[in-house]
Amino acid sequence: MKKIRLRVAIIIITAFIYLVLIPPQQALSTPIYLPIALLRQHHEISGVLRYHSQTSVRDNTGHAWQIILFQQLQQGVTNPRFHLRLVGFPGVFEFLHPRNLEISTAQGKILTAEDVYTTDNAPATNVGEYLFSDILEKLPTTNELQLRLPVTNSNPLILKIPENIVAEWQLLVSEFK
Repeated sequence: MKKIRLRVAIIIITAFIYLVLIPPQQALSTPIYLPIALLRQHHEISGVLRYHSQTSVRDNTGHAWQIILFQQLQQGVTNPRFHLRLVGFPGVFEFLHPRNLEISTAQGKILTAEDVYTTDNAPATNVGEYLFSDILEKLPTTNELQLRLPVTNSNPLILKIPENIVAEWQLLVSEFK
């Protein structure tokens, strides 16, 4: 029953974004390509079903990034923590660990998410992962975000997260509270 409610809610949110938030003249004159997060389920361990949100977004230099929001399940913890994992193409950019992820809201609020990796335990140089539960509680549900990635690059590397992705993240979190 939860799966059906989750899918219906995603369809409603996506339809709302297309029908209400996009002005009709823009919808008729210009094709719009909104990234859509895909909520997936998988078995973490026997008998435990876990959901995560996964999407691909291009940065301000045109490179694609995989963005995954998922629950970090821990033994004996009843309230799972959410992590945000960012994966770039290998060899293009390298994350600096441990460095916080900077998140900017449309209202100008700056939030920081703590890096879960150190220089010694990162799975690969093109992967960043951040504690995101506290951030999700502070985010507006209808505005886009900008993520400033802590990578080895002289120019700031920015990922714009559209409002429909943020809304889907909020939906995912609300299903597991």
